[in-house]
Amino acid sequence: MSRIVLPLILLIMLGLTGCAETSYQEMQGGSDYSYGYYDKRLSDDKFIVGYKGHTMTTSDIVNDYAIMRAAEIGSTLGFQYFAVIGKEDKTKTVVTDYGTTTTTEGKASDKGDKIKYKDKTYTSKNQIRDTYPIIELTVQYFSRKPQKKYLRLYPVSGTYEKIQAKHAEKK
Repeated sequence: MSRIVLPLILLIMLGLTGCAETSYQEMQGGSDYSYGYYDKRLSDDKFIVGYKGHTMTTSDIVNDYAIMRAAEIGSTLGFQYFAVIGKEDKTKTVVTDYGTTTTTEGKASDKGDKIKYKDKTYTSKNQIRDTYPIIELTVQYFSRKPQKKYLRLYPVSGTYEKIQAKHAEKK
């Protein structure tokens, strides 16, 4: 019976979370199951901006949402541009162990006055491996367009809306 019940429960859970879309939100709490953006001010014009997704979130979405948060911060503080000067992938894998299942299967046969019984025993681990994509960007802000060339320089104005529209089209 447990061979049927556990996979059925897992399929139902997967079906419910498979439809879950990652929403842009501030991270609430710090558990393995929390997701959202977070930030830390390093100086007047430099921040660490991160986004942690749930198991159904792609790394592209996590990266986009971190950039959206960086644009929000820049707008709030009155900056015109920001550059991503560092990027760290902090993706985390959590393994949940549900113990083991031992199953014995047998076959009995009647050969006249003798009964034969053959059996096999299987033991399997019940684990679920969940991967949570996490990205942290080091962001430098500027009051005007910098003379120095940056690989990833964004205007504060319009960046949030552009990424938001990109993800609205995918729905």
